[in-house]
Amino acid sequence: MIRPLRAGRSARFRLYDWPLDRLRRWQTVTPTGMVIVDGVGSLRRELAHYYDLATWLSRPRAKRIARLAGRGDTPPEEIEYWLPSEDAYVAAHAPWQRAHLVVDASADATAADAGLVTKRWSAPPAAGYRMRQS
Repeated sequence: MIRPLRAGRSARFRLYDWPLDRLRRWQTVTPTGMVIVDGVGSLRRELAHYYDLATWLSRPRAKRIARLAGRGDTPPEEIEYWLPSEDAYVAAHAPWQRAHLVVDASADATAADAGLVTKRWSAPPAAGYRMRQS
């Protein structure tokens, strides 16, 4: 799916139904400027070289689970089903190692003093990115 997007063409992929453990309907993505690929598995080793900029949001496992449960759109059985897959992916692929930007996202985003903290920034080799400090 990423190759056509890199070439400026539409791409298709199938959404995955985690509770039923099967692929669902097809989804089409048409690039119109910047394309953001989101998902815990998007920084797998075999895909990392396709991205101009890779970001990893770092958050302790317990906080990820609490946030996911707190959203109210994911049943507990789906969370329990998902966690071993996520743990295996993180252990096998160490996605933060390939990310250009690693952000500590452990702060409570609803708190008045919440903020994200940059843990690491390394500019992508092909781009003239600069991180602006505020």
